[in-house]
Amino acid sequence: SPFHKELVTKISLGFGPEKEQEMEYLLYKALPIQVAIIRATTADSSGNLSFEHESLLCDQRIIATAARNSGGVVLAQVERLAALRSLPSRSVGVPGAMVDCVCVVDEEDRDYFHPMSFISKYNPVLTGEVKSPCCDNIPKLSLNERKVIARRASFALKPGKVVNLGIGLPEGVAQVAGEEGSLPYITL
Repeated sequence: SPFHKELVTKISLGFGPEKEQEMEYLLYKALPIQVAIIRATTADSSGNLSFEHESLLCDQRIIATAARNSGGVVLAQVERLAALRSLPSRSVGVPGAMVDCVCVVDEEDRDYFHPMSFISKYNPVLTGEVKSPCCDNIPKLSLNERKVIARRASFALKPGKVVNLGIGLPEGVAQVAGEEGSLPYITL
């Protein structure tokens, strides 16, 4: 398609000691990012952002950098404002030089527009402020194919390791680990 030809270029590169052989590669052009919308907890008056009440510290800085490098703008939604230079430098996740606009959510709208997740407004367990009582309220899986697969996967969990589980069947791995009493020894 014409759009495809604008995004991809075929290039040939020689390799080997005498560069006798050529390999064809596809070179994908980067798409410009015009607007990046990121979320943070606190912004100071310079636009420095911190993420102390956010459940995930993912790619906010990378997203902001990509938008700025493309000539785009960065919008940040925050819960609150702080005085200039009042955020400890180690807690700043995105520097103010990358942020074009800060939008503060009104306190009465915070539960609707700035909840921590779809399920909870704010949960200090998700930020690491407190540890959850382990294994007390995890429902047991009924014995079926899902539990057999999850149980087999839970055998691969090693003490002291960090495991990133997905959604769906991997949720059963956490439930089985709770049933087996191994949750205190691993980080999921």
